[in-house]
Amino acid sequence: MIQKLVVTFFIVAALVCIGAAVVFMTGPRMRWQASLRSFDAPVPPMPPGVVQMPTPAPAPAPLTISGQTYQGQSPLDAVKAGSTYYGYYCTYCHGENGDGNGPVGQSYVPKPSDLRTPQVQQLSDAGLLKAMLTGTGHEPVLNRIVPEEHRLPLVYYVRHLGSTAPPQSEASLIGPAALLWRGI
Repeated sequence: MIQKLVVTFFIVAALVCIGAAVVFMTGPRMRWQASLRSFDAPVPPMPPGVVQMPTPAPAPAPLTISGQTYQGQSPLDAVKAGSTYYGYYCTYCHGENGDGNGPVGQSYVPKPSDLRTPQVQQLSDAGLLKAMLTGTGHEPVLNRIVPEEHRLPLVYYVRHLGSTAPPQSEASLIGPAALLWRGI
């Protein structure tokens, strides 16, 4: 008798568990609920009487090195933009002057490279770009963090760090990137 009660209890408990699982597993799902993301919303029509602005003049031909393109006005603009991006991505390890004595870089072993040395400056632009994105201490973080439009200005700025004079004009820029811009 007790054996029949135990078996019946386990059968009823199993059926209750199966029923509860079916109820919980077949409840509403997010994929079935309406969701409107901002990029899914239709663009509202322009109000009557609005005049569309003319399209701006095309930008100068972009400079491309190893598949990286810079859409700036000149190499001097690239150095200025690169200076800003250097502050975002590089200063903490390589220091403000590129000497490898940044506040975070001092704790690294090996110490970050001095970007002004001939060893760094003699790299091709493609080699410099690869070293900046995937070199020791960078892999693979900077490759994911630095947007493509920031990469070529960083190459220009690192090339500028190797010179002693501040860039006054496009003619004062050094390195293969400047030669490519001038069409040499």
